Amino acid sequence: MRHDGYAVSDEELEIGLRSIALPLADSRGLTSLGLSVSLPAGRMTIARMVQDILPVLKLAKNSLEKML
Repeated sequence: MRHDGYAVSDEELEIGLRSIALPLADSRGLTSLGLSVSLPAGRMTIARMVQDILPVLKLAKNSLEKML
């Protein structure tokens, strides 16, 4: 996952919470921010988060990085 440019947290920070996140880089290529979505673990599997949420996060990342 990390080598694919994103990270997931499967109940590591809090029991019952799953998150998927991407780093945001500024115009110098420095990572200064992150973009994430969190939801109750029972609502969606990690595989489904990667399938359904990750593409939307990537679109948002591309738009936001143009502003940084």
